[in-house]
Amino acid sequence: EEEGALRYKRPMLPRKSRLSPKKRVAEVIQGGISKQGRFLGIKALPNQGKENRYTVVVSSRVSKKAQERNTFKRRVREILRELQKEASLYGWDIVVWCKAEALSLSFSELKREVKALLVAVTRNETSRRHTY
Repeated sequence: EEEGALRYKRPMLPRKSRLSPKKRVAEVIQGGISKQGRFLGIKALPNQGKENRYTVVVSSRVSKKAQERNTFKRRVREILRELQKEASLYGWDIVVWCKAEALSLSFSELKREVKALLVAVTRNETSRRHTY
């Protein structure tokens, strides 16, 4: 490859929109508002910031193959990145986890499920507006 050549850079979820460290992820899982759909689950906890932060968890029980787990995570992160642009909801730490059946969903089916769960999990928060 030619030195200095421009390479295509895939759009990613911005670093400020990623939830870490593990301690905060554990706090969200322990004390967050929980909603489960047919294929996914979401836990959310308000944070003190102006940004939503996300993490996607896919257990090795869902798939033994790392390639399948990583592909699924990339798909969900892309959906979250797209929804972030549309959202008028701010200040949440959100953990998304998948069930085994979710691996077979199309992108549009997956997006519909994520969107529905995000609305459901944040609906009870009256001090914040939300529309996804």
